[in-house]
Amino acid sequence: MKKILILVVCVVVSVSVYARLRETREQCDKRYGKPERSEAGEVKDSKKVYYRKGAYQVVVYLYNGKVVCIKYMRPKKGDGNHKLEKFELEKFLSVNGKNWQRVKDNSPYASVYRRAWIIPGKKVGIYDEITGELLIQPIQSEYSNKLREQDKKSLEGF
Repeated sequence: MKKILILVVCVVVSVSVYARLRETREQCDKRYGKPERSEAGEVKDSKKVYYRKGAYQVVVYLYNGKVVCIKYMRPKKGDGNHKLEKFELEKFLSVNGKNWQRVKDNSPYASVYRRAWIIPGKKVGIYDEITGELLIQPIQSEYSNKLREQDKKSLEGF
């Protein structure tokens, strides 16, 4: 009975715990409440904002004031169980789009320790089995292009 109650609470909480790509910081603050913290992002004009909503932590990556990437996770607890369960993954994916397709494990997005889903031409969702984090982002964006440019510049001189 106790496990069923916990499951019901998690499902109810997970319904209200979702950001959407292209939302603003103000929309995220309204959805989650006051952030735990924020910090500068990896590229100019970007920011990472950390929220805690129920049993979940949500990190939104903002670029030019809009959400460009979302990370969902359950904070680690004393028992070490921080991985998202199947119903949680399905919920977070479904609130971020329709028609997700599971990606084969030999794709660039998936591996032995990562599971991936894709909405062709639009979004990718990557779940890391080790960290317990689900990352959702556009397949191609100005933000990811900026990160790639920075990486290329940092390789100069090798």
